[in-house]
Amino acid sequence: MEPLKFIHDIPFYQKAKYPNERALCTFENEEWVEISIHEICDQILRLSYGLAKKYNRTNIGIFAGYGSPYWNIVDFAIMHSGNVSVPIHGNVSKEDLEHIIQDAQLEVIFVGGDEQLSQLDESLLTYSLERIGGKKHYSALFSEASDTVARPTSENDLATIVYSSGSTGLPKGVMLSHNNIISNIKSVISLLPIHHRHISASYLPLSHIFERTAVFTYMTVGASVYFIKDPKNLVTSVKDIRPHYMTSVPRVLEKVYTHIYRGIKTSGPVKKRIIKWALKSSKKGRKHSANPLRRFELLICDLLVFRRWRKVLGGRLQGIIVGAAAMPAHISYLFYDAGIKIREGYGLTETSPIVSFNRFEAGGNKFGTVGIPIPSVEVCIENPDETGAGEILVKGPNVMLGYYNNQELTDEKIDEQGFFHTGDVGRFVKKRFLQITDRQKNIFKTSSGQYVAPQVLENNLKVIDLIDQAMIIGFNRPFITALIIPNFKALEDWCQVNNVHWTAPQYMVLHPKVVEKYLELIDRVNAKLKRHEAIRSFHLLHEEWSVDSGEYTPTLKLKRKTILEKFEKEINRMYEV
Repeated sequence: MEPLKFIHDIPFYQKAKYPNERALCTFENEEWVEISIHEICDQILRLSYGLAKKYNRTNIGIFAGYGSPYWNIVDFAIMHSGNVSVPIHGNVSKEDLEHIIQDAQLEVIFVGGDEQLSQLDESLLTYSLERIGGKKHYSALFSEASDTVARPTSENDLATIVYSSGSTGLPKGVMLSHNNIISNIKSVISLLPIHHRHISASYLPLSHIFERTAVFTYMTVGASVYFIKDPKNLVTSVKDIRPHYMTSVPRVLEKVYTHIYRGIKTSGPVKKRIIKWALKSSKKGRKHSANPLRRFELLICDLLVFRRWRKVLGGRLQGIIVGAAAMPAHISYLFYDAGIKIREGYGLTETSPIVSFNRFEAGGNKFGTVGIPIPSVEVCIENPDETGAGEILVKGPNVMLGYYNNQELTDEKIDEQGFFHTGDVGRFVKKRFLQITDRQKNIFKTSSGQYVAPQVLENNLKVIDLIDQAMIIGFNRPFITALIIPNFKALEDWCQVNNVHWTAPQYMVLHPKVVEKYLELIDRVNAKLKRHEAIRSFHLLHEEWSVDSGEYTPTLKLKRKTILEKFEKEINRMYEV
């Protein structure tokens, strides 16, 4: 088998080297359907021949809310036929969807289900990934071998256009070549202890470049991939699949942490005390302590608590690779103590996506950082300040070809030396571990001229058990304020202990004793901050922010502009004198 050059060669590489009978698997009709790599390769070829007869160097969309073997088959077939794959987030806004279709000039699109189908104009030629009423299944395009397949001749040819989440403005089309993604996969494989006997779980949408590249990597090493369609079924499915590895975003692990914390309420007095002990201990990050008492604490916690948690997650989970946003360190500590390795990484759509990640070997991981740059990728810090922090620049074969239909922005983001300007601010810790301090565009000045990094303050707040979500405000304002969404399960427990009558969340956020408690928590946070960073006022909200309600991008980043507009009255009230 020749070395990998093109993305669509991945399944054929697995077929030749690791012929897996359960290469890609999905849950249908109350059972797991396991599809062999032989069947996958056969479908890819037949679909690519059919596409090649109709389209040549055409942008073809895939619009679905979750990953599946069929998503992958269509994706590989589009690229194998010499066309360009354009994935679209399944929960994209109508405005963004219309922009992507027009900007990419999509002629045909594959949809995941009725929810996506209902958002499309009837004039757009549409095929379905799964069999839904009223639309032809992708198998309708199957054809036998054809000489018309215009396969890419160079690994630097355009393979896919991935539209950014659009946290500010309309999504931008990032053009990635075969070599961009393949170089990323090759670098990661040399560092990941995953192989063809392993099972991986995938629940993030494949329209997310992080998950898409992760699945490509799993397939390249021959590991089985089980797709979980609904993240709400994550714990149940993982217990059934019993994976060795999976990818995640911090927001989901924060919810798992909250789920664990809720277990305190239903536990007996001894176990309740031990769980609280474990959570408190992990927050302090004392996992490396050689203190015999600490080792004894962990042994007791493991026997009575952590062992059960590992069993809930399948019992053989060796690693969770986290990306897309900053990971609260106390959650990493907790999973580490529980015997589950979380490895945080960093990347962008424009870098295909991985720039750095924490390793699994001894000495290759440092909590609070995003790890060590991967081979072939050069990272430098531009104009570092006295702490060593500055804008992160990236150079390597993983850097995009450019932005689709936007040469001006391409020239702005990629300099003459080939460095991509990420817009993220970071520094190196212990000379080799990259630490992200904030997004450059998120760092703002207050009206007094003081710089503030909101993400750092937000993470300080989210460490608190009674706080679920938070956003810091202060740009061109006289002082810092915060919108806060309580962890209502933890708040209900606190109310029970402190004899505060519990009602609906919309009333509890106004309760004087609740507000007083949060004021106390904010004062504790402020005690550790510089004077100009201190949170002078806050407002409690009763509804959780989500992708569906518009406060998060599909990749679970805060849409700050949207939140500022949505809660303008509440924000202005915090600044009233």
